Amino acid sequence: MARYDEAMRYFSGRVFDTRVDSSDASSPLLYPLQINLAKTMCLTQAANLYGQWEDELVDLTSDPLTKSAASADRADAAVRIIDEVWEASRLASKLYEGGLSLQVYGGMFLRAAIDLQMPHGIRVDKLMPYQVFVRYHPMIIDRIMEAYIVVPVDKTEASLAYGIKESTLPDDTLYLEHWTEHSYETFIGGQKLKKFSGDNPWGFVPIEYIPRMRLEGFYGLPLIEDLMGLQDELNTRLADIGDRINDAAHPIRWVVNYRGNPSKDFAMGADALWDLGQEVGSGALPQVGVLEGQPEPSSSFSFIGFMMDMTRYSSFTSPVAFGEDEGSQRSGVTLELRLWPMLQQAKISRLYLRAGLLSLHRKILRMVDYRDTAGNLDEKIVEQVVVPNFAQLVPRDRQMLVEEMTARSVQDLVSPEEAVTAFGVRVGTEADEIERIKEWLEYKTAVEAKQAFEKPPKNRSGGDSS
Repeated sequence: MARYDEAMRYFSGRVFDTRVDSSDASSPLLYPLQINLAKTMCLTQAANLYGQWEDELVDLTSDPLTKSAASADRADAAVRIIDEVWEASRLASKLYEGGLSLQVYGGMFLRAAIDLQMPHGIRVDKLMPYQVFVRYHPMIIDRIMEAYIVVPVDKTEASLAYGIKESTLPDDTLYLEHWTEHSYETFIGGQKLKKFSGDNPWGFVPIEYIPRMRLEGFYGLPLIEDLMGLQDELNTRLADIGDRINDAAHPIRWVVNYRGNPSKDFAMGADALWDLGQEVGSGALPQVGVLEGQPEPSSSFSFIGFMMDMTRYSSFTSPVAFGEDEGSQRSGVTLELRLWPMLQQAKISRLYLRAGLLSLHRKILRMVDYRDTAGNLDEKIVEQVVVPNFAQLVPRDRQMLVEEMTARSVQDLVSPEEAVTAFGVRVGTEADEIERIKEWLEYKTAVEAKQAFEKPPKNRSGGDSS
């Protein structure tokens, strides 16, 4: 919890409220420039995670377990169920928020919950990592055996949502869910909700934890922790440079033998005036001078450049990701190589994201099957694997793609499905697109045949042979 709070201090910018003297509210800010590199880099990596998506953040597909028509229908039904649950739960936007949570907190929690107002009675929630406390299997690290969900709630809202008298709730009301593989309980302000408690009918905890990446233990490694110290140092040194520039532009002046009263204290601020007193005797002439500010050494700016490079290295973000490319034209392959560290980080996170979503989809299908008391659902639906498909991380060069597909089609080295997918057809709709192409070709052939039949042939002189 302490690490989560510190991470949010940096991401939100609350760290910039720190003062030189923490006990004095009037003390100067420790980081007056408030340059939030940690937030910038986390946002950049979160935006990169899902690639060059257009209409859908993630496409869902399922391969039939066999080549039979019944198996294909089950696969389509499974995808349709998951897609409808996704859409009703607004899971796409939650996944983007989760991608940001990966960078800041090291992971995200997704929970499938019963909600009778949703399609198939299932809703997917994104939970913040500091709201969930788990115990996991000692040998199967992704298997959550027990979980507590703890969320502070407004007692008025809790009263409206769960029908509890507001007067019976404490001011600091907590919503608490306790899950095991055998039971679940729900509490509001310490009061157990019997309607939302009972035996766990599914045999699993409907919660998935998706880490950014792991080294040991259950929890993922956040990106932001590698940037905190660099951000502090950069803000401190840039403030020092600013102070030097300010001193050079607004130097301190001193005066000797001035008969007036310019100042009675020796202020250290910009444009201050020091009164150095009077010389002995009455004939001394007044003198005014300036304390020259020291010029900023060039090494300071080299150090700032080094700190910026270290920040990018630590966040696996290349300069070209921000549009910096030395002003010269580069090939797509060259740019992709320059982005290689950033792309690899996204691919690593996608491994965990894909595994977590696959497991969540299996749980949703089992929950939907359990609720199908009327027997309308094919029982083999739960055997289907609904796969999340992510967009390409970098856009492909269109001309190179056309040349590649043309060369492969001439040699019959590419299927129609692969070709139409490469040109941007949504994954899972290749067959529909190919059917439309066939219909167009049949129509085109029929029109050409009709025109050839109706148009009389020309004779050698160019006239109508009829």
